[in-house]
Amino acid sequence: MRSGKIIKLVEDRFGESAGGVISNLLLLGHAQVSDLEDAYGVASKTQSHIQTGAYQMNTEGLSNGTDATYKSENYINTLGHLHAVLDQLLQSGYIKPLFKRDFYPPADIHFEAQLVVRADPKYPKGDLKGKQKQEFEEDVWNLKRKWRDEHDPSSTKSTFGTTKLSGGSLTIHSNKRQKLSDKFANGVNGIHGDSIDDFKGRLNGDVVLVINYDKVNVVLRNQQLVDLASRYIGDTTSKVYEALLRQLEEQLPRLYDDFEEYEDEMSEWTAAPSVTISQIMAVLDPSVDLTSGLPDDDPPNTGLKGGSPKDEQDFKSDSGIGVDEDAEDTRATIETTERRALVERHVRMLGKDPRQFAEWHRGQEFKVNFRRLTRILVQTELEKTIQARFGRLGVRIVRILHTNGAMDVKQIATLAMVSIKGILQSLGALKEAGFLINSDMPKGTRYNSGSVVQLFSFDPDIARKLVLTDTYKAMARLLQRTRFEKEKVQAVIDKAERSDVVGKEEQYLSKGEKEALRGWKAKEEKLLTQLGRQDDLVAVLRDFPMPSLREEPK
Repeated sequence: MRSGKIIKLVEDRFGESAGGVISNLLLLGHAQVSDLEDAYGVASKTQSHIQTGAYQMNTEGLSNGTDATYKSENYINTLGHLHAVLDQLLQSGYIKPLFKRDFYPPADIHFEAQLVVRADPKYPKGDLKGKQKQEFEEDVWNLKRKWRDEHDPSSTKSTFGTTKLSGGSLTIHSNKRQKLSDKFANGVNGIHGDSIDDFKGRLNGDVVLVINYDKVNVVLRNQQLVDLASRYIGDTTSKVYEALLRQLEEQLPRLYDDFEEYEDEMSEWTAAPSVTISQIMAVLDPSVDLTSGLPDDDPPNTGLKGGSPKDEQDFKSDSGIGVDEDAEDTRATIETTERRALVERHVRMLGKDPRQFAEWHRGQEFKVNFRRLTRILVQTELEKTIQARFGRLGVRIVRILHTNGAMDVKQIATLAMVSIKGILQSLGALKEAGFLINSDMPKGTRYNSGSVVQLFSFDPDIARKLVLTDTYKAMARLLQRTRFEKEKVQAVIDKAERSDVVGKEEQYLSKGEKEALRGWKAKEEKLLTQLGRQDDLVAVLRDFPMPSLREEPK
């Protein structure tokens, strides 16, 4: 299910041709550059089972359900176009080169690093002890980080482009590189028009490419944060937030760095990348109306006396600029200044929200505390699940315990503003389902079954694992139901997919067969939609959470 989301994400940002390349890599797992050249027919006439267009293609190379005159405007039909798309995906981090060591399990990589470091003459033979042993472990740690980063094009420590392989250099770039931030005619970072012919860079044909799921998870997490901001603040502010996160993505190759250790959350936040208002404006859609979604009691600070036409005239008169001379440039300057002030107001609204989607750093720089926001994402999904199963009272109990820690029944009832009798049933249901932990504490120094206090507590991590397990089961049942529903109309589906029937369904299918086919498609759409929602939940509960600080990766 996530494959479709990845393809849609890449198509929206880089165009349909890039989405087609991503679709092929998802289908094959990994592929050599030379194989992609052959499959797209830009290196030879060799035919392949790889999809050769932006859309899924059949064996004749035509889009399913279309005639021979159809061709996508982003169809890859030149070698330069293919390498331009691959280069853009590599530099943005959505794909990465695959090397032999990437197939090793973590234990083997660690063992190999130990052997390499142990061969250093500074370490004597025999067992290492004390400070020398600690230094040895640090060197192993640093070597593993170097191996990870040296071939990553999106990493600032990458040596990508200079590494030598048996077949030559990894990349052969021309002096004139295509900038990733360039805007093209269609409004997205696609490869179109003259940029195809101008691109002279080439990848070594022996390089193996694979989807970089670390980078994809960063983008998917940011999408969840944008949806959360839209829910609590508004659509316009969420678009500004999307632009802010878009700029941070370039500095975040993965959700978290396994090889970085921080003393506390503040030190991690200090080391996090920042973004300025100017950077946000560079990627923000100019068509967004920034005046909506702002409180009326917070007037903009544009650097002018106001935002009216009279103030604009005063600005031009004070500056010595004639009304007829450079009028358009002056108006553009004023509009940019006002828009900058509106963007800053939206960003500050993100910081004023209780969830603190963005935090001021210094000057006009802002940062995002992804660790805390990820915890909020997880807690939000847990509360949604609990509310669906146990109602609003169940959510209220969980919020009270999550905020205050372990409490007895009387304390919970007081804060929930519900009688003890009315809350016992919800407490019992939550405990039986595994969302609450119950423990007995003696009132005195000795344990006596007649004088104990029952304390209830809520552990987000236990609840997260519980909901994740239930989600896996739900996904398995959805897949089984989909397979069962398909088997009931399999004969009709087989007939509709015959080459002599495709495009002529009205002629060859009976009324009952067409109704059965429409019914199956409607059921399949509902089941797959639900499956996609479950996959979003899995991503939030399993893939996005960051490990505890000072905890070594397993």
